Amino acid sequence: MYGVGTRYYIGDFMFGVLYSEDTVEYSDGHPDSTDQDYEATLVYQLTPEWWLRTGYRHLENKEGDELKLRDTTFEVQYKATARSLSLCFVFLAKRRKRA
Repeated sequence: MYGVGTRYYIGDFMFGVLYSEDTVEYSDGHPDSTDQDYEATLVYQLTPEWWLRTGYRHLENKEGDELKLRDTTFEVQYKATARSLSLCFVFLAKRRKRA
């Protein structure tokens, strides 16, 4: 498994992208397969307590069940403390397809 990603900050915005690849190993005799995953995230800080996030995930499985994921996330986060406690409200739109 490996992945590479980066973040870019400008003002109250953060933009991040990630690529990862992982080999899925089966113990029941099925051949191994590979997941390729691309993700992008945009975060906006309204105030130090309130954050808005949106993201997109594009995953494809090769040589296995050929699963394809196209997930979109919308999130509102309230940070009650600076380091740990936060409340999140998330809407996740999932699109899944198997070959």
